[in-house]
Amino acid sequence: MKKIYILILIFAFQFTRAKTWTTISYGYWSSPTVWFGGIVPPLASSDTFNIKHPVAIYNDLFFNSGSFLRIDSSGGICGHNNITIKSGVNFIKYGILEIDSLFIPGGKVYMYAPGSVTLTCYGIVSSGGSILISGPLLMVGPWFNCRTPEFHFTGIEEVNARQKIKLFPNPVSIALTIETELPVYEKAEIEIVNTLGQTILKTRFSNHIDVSNLRQGFYYLRIVSESDEIHTMKFVRE
Repeated sequence: MKKIYILILIFAFQFTRAKTWTTISYGYWSSPTVWFGGIVPPLASSDTFNIKHPVAIYNDLFFNSGSFLRIDSSGGICGHNNITIKSGVNFIKYGILEIDSLFIPGGKVYMYAPGSVTLTCYGIVSSGGSILISGPLLMVGPWFNCRTPEFHFTGIEEVNARQKIKLFPNPVSIALTIETELPVYEKAEIEIVNTLGQTILKTRFSNHIDVSNLRQGFYYLRIVSESDEIHTMKFVRE
């Protein structure tokens, strides 16, 4: 009977032992061609992850106790989703990180240059978690896009736009007014996106946008020109 118990324990250890996942190409997290071995890693695990290339995500990622996540200077993670770094996890970042929210309930996060960090919503540290930021540019609030085909993350698009576009009143309750020195193309569009990355409104460009039907909260207004140039600004529906 003891031999049977020992065999069961050995089998359980082999089945649950942590793996190491390493990227070999840019692309989506869910693509087998991104990962060494051609197998897609789970969205929640206690494994080791070496991110050496730009990777776009479309789901939240959960790194459980015992996990180790490293983003090399040549790599990055981008997507309008959240990442959770639980207790007993170490996360070291040199490349680019662009996500909506970073939750650190007990984990240890180290942010180093050269890659920047963009959080569209917020970062929350709790339960003894910690974050060290040494060198990289940290931005909270702006919108970003994960550019294809090589997922060269471009970061903030609203910096230059702020110099050319005025959006008021902000906060707003009924209607937004847009004043811009940018050339207004006949086919330019307005998009309003919530903090989950969902497009709430899409319409042709106008200097006055009715937002009275929106729920209270933060939103992003995007002006998409005929040449696909995008300018993004944040506003609050009060």
